Amino acid sequence: MIVVTGATGHLGRGIVENLLGRIAARDIVASVRDPGKAGGLAARGVAVRAGDFADARSLEAVFRGADQVLIVSADKLGDEALNLHRNAIGAARSVGVRRILYTSHMGARAGSPFLPADQHTGTEADLAASGVAYTSLRHGFYEESCLHMIGDGLRNGELRTPE
Repeated sequence: MIVVTGATGHLGRGIVENLLGRIAARDIVASVRDPGKAGGLAARGVAVRAGDFADARSLEAVFRGADQVLIVSADKLGDEALNLHRNAIGAARSVGVRRILYTSHMGARAGSPFLPADQHTGTEADLAASGVAYTSLRHGFYEESCLHMIGDGLRNGELRTPE
């Protein structure tokens, strides 16, 4: 069984939809904050469970029995995101999940001028320290990521490369 977190978001829902074309619905669990928004998935045979990154106990209940958990990275930045991801990693470890998959970011590295890339590096370090097998899925940039990287330049009319 695989659990997909954030299954009512754009990426999470897309992943569940793709999985439904590859494996049986009974082998997929959609972890969502609001199960009422996942009725369409439930109608297709996907188990829907309430889980919130801010509530590690809710995640333990969602993750229990899973072989794999896909942690779709939180839509927060900095320490808040790192703490939410740590909750998910800790919950997966505590219930014996065999592998954690994590939606990281291409170019993830410490000290990146693009804050999310630096943050993903922190979560990848937490995954490595967890003792659970993991895979970092370093997907490419979203269009809106560009605005994070050049936002100051757009505001002040000057683009600079990191020094």
